[in-house]
Amino acid sequence: VAQVLVAMGEVERAETISYELLERAAGDDLRTEHFAYHFLADCALVRGDTVEAEERYRQSLRNALPLGDVIETSFEVQGVAMAVAGNGDSEKALRLAASVEATWDSLGISISILFWDSLLDRYLSPARELLGAKADAVWADGRALDFDDAVELALFETS
Repeated sequence: VAQVLVAMGEVERAETISYELLERAAGDDLRTEHFAYHFLADCALVRGDTVEAEERYRQSLRNALPLGDVIETSFEVQGVAMAVAGNGDSEKALRLAASVEATWDSLGISISILFWDSLLDRYLSPARELLGAKADAVWADGRALDFDDAVELALFETS
């Protein structure tokens, strides 16, 4: 329900539900915490609060890792990519996003979610523009980056 509310732009309702999920998880349910932090990060990103979004996606990523779900982990890396783009680190953003793209290609999957694709465009297109001619080289570096290294890069706080 929280994800649908985020997709509809109803972030206040989604946040309320997400905080309730965190209370229910109470440190005992990593999957529920993972999703709750992800939804809170989505809400922050939709509002344009990239500092909070970066923190929340990182927390969601930490909770996703023990679950062993590469797809869920990759969404968190994309989330960090968008947040750091909004926080001014265009190179890191493009490297992370490109690594996810390469990982999905290696798995033979393509995922398209309208609101998520819109957020990716909202945050990564300006990052590409800021880097200009350098953007393609940074993207290529990211595609060559091992996904585990991309996860470590996403977890590394530069601010």
